[in-house]
Amino acid sequence: MVGLFIGASQKPDSSIRPSTGDRQFPRFGDKGGLSSRSRPQKTAAGNRQGIARATSLEPGRNETGGLRAGCCLALCAAIPKMKRQELARMSKGSSASWTEVERLRILRDYSILDTPPEPVFDEIVALAAEVCDTPIALVSLVDELRQWFKAEYGLGQRETPRAVAVCAHAMLEPDTFIVPDLSRDTRFTDNPLVTGAENLRFYAGVQLIGRDGVPLGTLSVLDRCPRPEGLSPRQQRLLRGLARQVMSELELRRSLAEQRIQLQRFQLLFEQAPLFLALCEGPALQFGYANRAFHDLIGRETVFGHAAEEALRDLNDDDLLVHLRSVWDSGAPFRGRDLPLRRKKSSAGSSCRHVDMIVEPMVGANGRIVGLLCAGSDMTEEHQAKDQAARLRAQIEHGRQVSAMGLMATTIAHELNQPLAAAGNYLSAVRYLLPSLAGDKLAKVAEAAALADDQLARAGQIIRSARTLVTSGLVKRELVEFADLVARVRALLAASGECPGLSIRTELAPVRSTVCVDRIQIEQVLLNLIRNAYQANRSGSECLVMVTAHAVDADCVEVTVRDYGPGIPEEAFGMLFTTLHQSTSGGLGAGLSICATIVRAHGGRIWAVNEPDGGASFHFTLAQADDLSDAA
Repeated sequence: MVGLFIGASQKPDSSIRPSTGDRQFPRFGDKGGLSSRSRPQKTAAGNRQGIARATSLEPGRNETGGLRAGCCLALCAAIPKMKRQELARMSKGSSASWTEVERLRILRDYSILDTPPEPVFDEIVALAAEVCDTPIALVSLVDELRQWFKAEYGLGQRETPRAVAVCAHAMLEPDTFIVPDLSRDTRFTDNPLVTGAENLRFYAGVQLIGRDGVPLGTLSVLDRCPRPEGLSPRQQRLLRGLARQVMSELELRRSLAEQRIQLQRFQLLFEQAPLFLALCEGPALQFGYANRAFHDLIGRETVFGHAAEEALRDLNDDDLLVHLRSVWDSGAPFRGRDLPLRRKKSSAGSSCRHVDMIVEPMVGANGRIVGLLCAGSDMTEEHQAKDQAARLRAQIEHGRQVSAMGLMATTIAHELNQPLAAAGNYLSAVRYLLPSLAGDKLAKVAEAAALADDQLARAGQIIRSARTLVTSGLVKRELVEFADLVARVRALLAASGECPGLSIRTELAPVRSTVCVDRIQIEQVLLNLIRNAYQANRSGSECLVMVTAHAVDADCVEVTVRDYGPGIPEEAFGMLFTTLHQSTSGGLGAGLSICATIVRAHGGRIWAVNEPDGGASFHFTLAQADDLSDAA
């Protein structure tokens, strides 16, 4: 056995060489494996009772736990020749560089104590018994108060008290520790396992050396008959080799345990990481791992074992699957920012998520792609914050524009209202006096005066509309045919003569062309946009401007005014609709700002783009309605 007893540190008496008699030893290759005769006929219960009798303990009581200290005290009392100096030397590790506390810590680091039997260790002790021709072989580990057997052959016990362990001596010896006859060795003559029913006589053990040269126990073989010849050199060599094999298995077991712990730590880290992580394997892109953040992103409880096409079926778009396939096929990593991922259903919140993501190929030893690593972060909250900040900036800009328009409108209303009223009075007087004249010229003068009167009236309407918008933020809406608005604007431009050579081409959708707007204000928007388009493309004798309108959904129409000029500089887009930004030379820079204010007051939006084939187009949306229920 790995170890059995502690006694006085005297040399064994090897003068007596008893005969081995008729002993039968187990043969490893016997028919039927290890036969019943290769083990002692005593039962495990009988063995325990023998030790209990030898140590004055009641049979059937457990020798572990709280009784271990009592066992040791009883055994110390039963072995009067045991020297206290020997116990002190054992607890301090003799002259070794380690202490008993360190040794016990290292032993427990292996996490081997009290583990179930394992075939690999059982085979080693069976082989040791066969090689050394003994009925008993043990892998013994020396704990604080006991020696525990990871594997035992022929003994029928899993542990014994440390106080009776020969292993406590053997594990301190760098060479094979051999006692030919325990009953003749004064260190063990009074040991209950020698004098009792177990009747152990021969012992040979080899150290099990752990990390830093610290002994953990022994691999030992025992016999119930003395063996004066001990072990042959070959048997000792093979026993040492088997001891090394035991340690190799223990080290492997410890390394695997440490790897499992490390893996569990990494899994816990990955699982709790705020970044989403997933691994795909094989041409089918089967998910081998995905953390909770990835499952939350795609709205699935688990994707493990599923192919990407199946696992990502809850996403509306196949963009993510396309990216995974592209990286697998090309081997080139993918990196994307602010990518939208739309789920078909979502239990809470927005079904659209925005992510920053990378997809990296994993290459095997043969240089081929074996899988993909998908990692990234959910940027939805940041995306929403940016949108909210943009809306706030737009509101601030709108307020600034309204303030500027308020000042301008107040000035216009105050300074121009009276001159316009006076001009209207004069024109009314001209119309009153003209009938007294005669001739064709008189008719033309009367027509011109009437047109001038209309324009003055329109100027008053513009001022009043602007003042209402600035003071209350509301617009006075009415149902208007959009085609009539375009015709009216075309007539106003023709009458003013300010855009010579202008050609306006229209493409108006035939259905639902009625819009609910303030007629005067939307005319002003169209006038400003068409004037700007004309200014951008007036190099030739004829200037073409395209005006289109089409419904984008059930209650919204999109209007587009397009020119064929050089387009808008990229640096100008950020301030295009801000106050005093000049989109054309010679202007005050208020036209587009006024357009943006009017459109937003109508609940629409306005934007501009450069067309691929040249020129720029300005777009704005207006509400469609069949009645005035939503009009201000």
